[in-house]
Amino acid sequence: MIESSADNIHILYPDGSSAVFDSSELRLRLARSLAEANQDDLSAAEDIALAVEFSLRSAFREAGICNIPAAELDRAVAKSLEDAGFSLVSEKFLSVSAASSAVSKLTLPELAFFLRRSLSLDEAEAETLGEKVKEALKKLGLEKCSRRLAVELAKELRDIAAEEQLKKRQNLIQRSKKIFLPCPGEITGRLGEEYRSLFESGAVKLNSSTALFPSVRVEIFLEKVLEQLAGGTGEEELPITELVLAPVLARCAACVDAIYEAMGKEICTGGKLPLVITFSEMNLFVEKYLLAGNGEGSPEKCSRSLGAYFKGMLKTSPFRIRYGK
Repeated sequence: MIESSADNIHILYPDGSSAVFDSSELRLRLARSLAEANQDDLSAAEDIALAVEFSLRSAFREAGICNIPAAELDRAVAKSLEDAGFSLVSEKFLSVSAASSAVSKLTLPELAFFLRRSLSLDEAEAETLGEKVKEALKKLGLEKCSRRLAVELAKELRDIAAEEQLKKRQNLIQRSKKIFLPCPGEITGRLGEEYRSLFESGAVKLNSSTALFPSVRVEIFLEKVLEQLAGGTGEEELPITELVLAPVLARCAACVDAIYEAMGKEICTGGKLPLVITFSEMNLFVEKYLLAGNGEGSPEKCSRSLGAYFKGMLKTSPFRIRYGK
């Protein structure tokens, strides 16, 4: 029977571990108890297992029960056996249950062999994981533990080790690709006087990069670019066209090329850094100045057209042109 995870009932064991209730496992335990009680008809094992499963799932639906202590489950099974006239089988079942959940001290060879069989590990992995389980138990102040707890600890330690290995590989990749980028101010300060007004007015800005994606990141503010065209008077005639913007856009393109060239001289990477250009508030600018009073065309389409026009002015082909709000 396949149940959805939402219907699963978990059995809680004394060592703190848990497992999803499995009626087939219970059926095997019952069959063993019947055999030890010299009962020839082992079919009762399946009937009782099914009755217990039905009772558990009914309780789950009615009362929302989803966690049951193993001892409580065993008592319920033993009572079912007694009510059905199998008192001796009930005693055998409880003794088998107590033996299966008993806490035992495992030597390292025993623990390694048990983990190897339980988790399908090779010999070396099992021994390494066994040592880690022993160390974990020592830190917890435990000298004994059940095999079930040993497996749960081993699984957790194995997952932690896998995560640590992944982080080490990621850090190694990052270190191998790490590029120390100069501060934006160091680069812009070295450029010629012809670009100084673009930086001072805020029309062009060189942003910092990150270790995750080392790149040259330039941001262009078209409102400030337009002020450069109007000589800073703010008296622009509307609407404007790409041709009207061409002179100052060409100046911005030359500035971007100069930035990229200066960054290339500072960084020895064996390759070129990607150039990312962001036009801040591009759609709003287009709607206000290029499409002013014109209902035809969309800001997004016009923005991409202007971006392609600017790209054609660059010596350096950008990796990405982004458009702000």
